[in-house]
Amino acid sequence: MKTKLVPICSTICLVCAILAIGAALIWAPPCSGALELTNGNMVPMKCTYAAKAGVVLAMLIAICSALSFAKKDMFFAVAIISLALVFIVMQLPGAIGVCKSDGMACHTTAAWFISCGGISFISSITGIVLNPKRKKVKTK
Repeated sequence: MKTKLVPICSTICLVCAILAIGAALIWAPPCSGALELTNGNMVPMKCTYAAKAGVVLAMLIAICSALSFAKKDMFFAVAIISLALVFIVMQLPGAIGVCKSDGMACHTTAAWFISCGGISFISSITGIVLNPKRKKVKTK
C-alpha cells in the first residue's frame, strides 16, 4: 500500500509545480507596472522578480518530482523548495514579496504560489513518511 502512494505524492507535487508556472505565466501573471526612480529610469516592481523566482522554484519542484518517479528519493528537496516557493512572496525580511496594495494582480499570483507550495510541501512530507526505502530507526 505504501509503495502505491509514493507515485501519487510525486504526481501531486508535479501538478502543483505546473499550476504555479501556469499561474505566473498565463492565467494570473503579476502586474506589468514599473517604478520611476529619482533619476528618471524605470524599473519593474518587485512582484515581477518574485514571479520570475517563483517560476524557477516551480521548475525545480517539477524536476525533483519527476526524478522521484525514477525511484530517487527527492522528496526532501521538494519539501525545501516548496517552502521557498511559499516564502518568496511573503512580506517578510529576506523575501522578495509582492506589492503592498491589496488590489494588485500580484496578490493573485502570490495566492497561487502559496497554495501550490503548501500542497506540494504536504505531499512531499507524506512521500517522505510513506517511502519504503526510508531508513527506519531500530528501537530496543
